[in-house]
Amino acid sequence: MKKYRRILTVLLAFFAFASMAKAQKTYYFYDEGRVIYQIPFADVDSITLDPIVELAVDNITLFNVNDSCRLDLKVEPEGVIGYSDIKWTSADENVALIRNGYIIPKSEGETVINGTYEGRLVSCSVKVVKPIETVNIVPENPDQFVDLGLPSGTLWAKCNLGVSRPEETGDFYAWGELEPKKEFTFKNYKWLNKYGTELDVSKIQNNNTLYPVFDVCTHKLGEEFGLPNFAQINELVKCTSRWDTLNGKNGLFVIGPNGNSIFLPAAYKPGEIILEVDYLSSYAKKNLYASETRQTLCSPGNNVYDACLVRPVYRKKEVKEISLSKNKIELCLGSSPASLRLVPANEHLGESDLLWHSSNNEVATVKDGIVTPVSTGHCVVACSYQDLLSYCEVVVTDSKDTTPIITHEYVDLGLPSGNLWATTNIGASTPESFGDFFTWGNVTPCDEIAYHSCGNMWWGLSIDELMDRNVITPDTVLSHLYDAAKYNWGGEWSVPTKSDFVELLDNCDVDYTSINNTNVARFIGPNGNELIIPNAGLIQESSIYKAGVYWSSTPCDDGNSFLLHTWDRNPYNEKVNDVLIGKRGSLFRIRPVMKPNNK
Repeated sequence: MKKYRRILTVLLAFFAFASMAKAQKTYYFYDEGRVIYQIPFADVDSITLDPIVELAVDNITLFNVNDSCRLDLKVEPEGVIGYSDIKWTSADENVALIRNGYIIPKSEGETVINGTYEGRLVSCSVKVVKPIETVNIVPENPDQFVDLGLPSGTLWAKCNLGVSRPEETGDFYAWGELEPKKEFTFKNYKWLNKYGTELDVSKIQNNNTLYPVFDVCTHKLGEEFGLPNFAQINELVKCTSRWDTLNGKNGLFVIGPNGNSIFLPAAYKPGEIILEVDYLSSYAKKNLYASETRQTLCSPGNNVYDACLVRPVYRKKEVKEISLSKNKIELCLGSSPASLRLVPANEHLGESDLLWHSSNNEVATVKDGIVTPVSTGHCVVACSYQDLLSYCEVVVTDSKDTTPIITHEYVDLGLPSGNLWATTNIGASTPESFGDFFTWGNVTPCDEIAYHSCGNMWWGLSIDELMDRNVITPDTVLSHLYDAAKYNWGGEWSVPTKSDFVELLDNCDVDYTSINNTNVARFIGPNGNELIIPNAGLIQESSIYKAGVYWSSTPCDDGNSFLLHTWDRNPYNEKVNDVLIGKRGSLFRIRPVMKPNNK
């Protein structure tokens, strides 16, 4: 009997294979979202392995604060379908737009976001509302806030969220949850994956920082309020602190540079026996902490699902843009100083709010907008307010010399456009040196250790939104205000465009070598000259990779931007030289280019 069963099995397998011998298809097999092997099979149209497409939530409430929030798309097998494969629509674009999965609130109201893929439909109801008003803390009442004289000007609430006296503790919250609770465990944390086995906070954060719609202070008090951010936590920790009592309650007095103070009451967390000061921040890995045994303020971080108290901060009237009266000044030695000012004048900003800086004080100095020439050369004068920046190019010449000044070495590869490529990265001294890290559209270098504090101002914004904010020009490349090459090296240099990278790849031969124990790509131009670009590494979402990845100034419409990728040894042992896309909050290098008309 067993013999006949074996024969039957072989026959069935044979006929099954014979019935598939009409045409060839390739079937992919996945393990944790990766293709682990592929097998070409004959046509088997009766067997389909349709991916599962669904959304993690079917309704969401947003505040009308011009913030975008991306829908959490669940696909199995993971990675076979992306946001760009789905056709997204909004039933009412006056209420909210949808761009590649990002919901962008426009006005109060309700709409439905639909996504379709090969006849399948996913939907999410969206409500856009005004921030909830409160009687406990209101911006018009200055007695509810304390100015500690901090460098940022941050105003700290006098009381915890939901209470009216400084010594009252209020309710406990977990990070990213909008309602208090009595029990705090891993299993009852709201932001777990659908299996309840792992944290899944990607939908509520960007670079470990909460979206405003998941900030409990913004949710309960309004858009002018929020949890303290990474920088505000660090700023407060540097203040003098003292463990003491207020009206019989233990806690920590924090005294600012100007002598003013706030009181952070201590409390026993649910189920614990240690009296602690433990307060949430908007950053996942930073808390304000002190205790009876450690009576000075620190910021050690916490599990996101742990119980914490909440102390709001008040955000000043938002200033969305600053702009200087000139973008270029030409001065002669011995000439009178030039004057710069903000245009239009901003009633919310005074001179004390602005920081002025010259990239080279040996060429020109600046104080309160007055630019004074010192010696011949080129520099950049910048004016900043918080994360906003405007700058002006300054060229100082001898009265008889009007020749443009070239600030860095370049190589002419004989390219059709005439582009001249810098021989080093920004911040590097030799061709094989790595130089500085930058996020996209940020003109100041980022610390690779504290990369999370670099700022990620333009993440998730569409091309239209970037243009509305003057981040990019009508040609869809970074404007001079946000071009790191122009800011750091001078006006003749710029961050390469996507087209510049494509031209480089299409017209150059590329091979790989090592210089001073550094792996580099060697681009050999049509005229035989060569450009050395090192595999200088990148940092993306806390992961570090040893590839050559360089920002372009060209954004995509899905919240990312284009980049040059060169790598001689990827995990599949293939050489990769291509123009790809990357998340704008990632840390990449920059290799400037000079256009022929700027030489």
